[in-house]
Amino acid sequence: MEFLLKLIMIVIGFNFNGVNVPVVTKGDGLYQDKYEEERYLYKGFNPNNYIVFNNELWRVLSLDKNEVKLIRNEVFAHMPYDEGGSSKWNDSTLNKYLNYDYLNIVEDNYRKIVKQIELISLKEYLEINSNQLLCGKLNLYFKNEKVCYKGNYVNYIASSSVNNAIWTLTIDEDTDGIYYVGNTYFPDIRPSYNEIGILPVVSLDNNFRLSGNGTLHNPFKIVF
Repeated sequence: MEFLLKLIMIVIGFNFNGVNVPVVTKGDGLYQDKYEEERYLYKGFNPNNYIVFNNELWRVLSLDKNEVKLIRNEVFAHMPYDEGGSSKWNDSTLNKYLNYDYLNIVEDNYRKIVKQIELISLKEYLEINSNQLLCGKLNLYFKNEKVCYKGNYVNYIASSSVNNAIWTLTIDEDTDGIYYVGNTYFPDIRPSYNEIGILPVVSLDNNFRLSGNGTLHNPFKIVF
């Protein structure tokens, strides 16, 4: 029965807020989460997950019945994670900047559905790779770094950064540094006071409708 349901999902697709999207099990595209059945995420080199947010081009990172996460399709700025060197996200200068200064420049219609703004976590970065067998865990990623680098669209967005790197949300417990990704074949760690590219991740209340099909030429658009 479970196999049949998955087959139906692949053939018919998933209704993403009014738009039918095929669900895949390999290659680039929308995947059903292996551990959370009601969660879906886009994986691969260039899945059709483009969306217009705040009149800018973003990408759909993941979604469930309560929340849709978007990641910007271009590096926004180069900033420290925290100017004072702290590794605590809640107290960081970057957190305060994104949820106050940056949020204030988001247009009203979009701002009304924003729950919070943060960064991609290392876990999310690893799980959006289309090859989970080789790249789904950090130790696997290190072992197969060049293969893994090519299967993750965030790496290509990060290449627009001056230093080809973006902060993640994840702390390395041993060094108290912050993981960053993009300018090497594998994730690495830097002190939080370094200036690295910022790719905001916006969490939205999942109570809106969409148009478009997610391609670069016809991205999803939020219908107000």
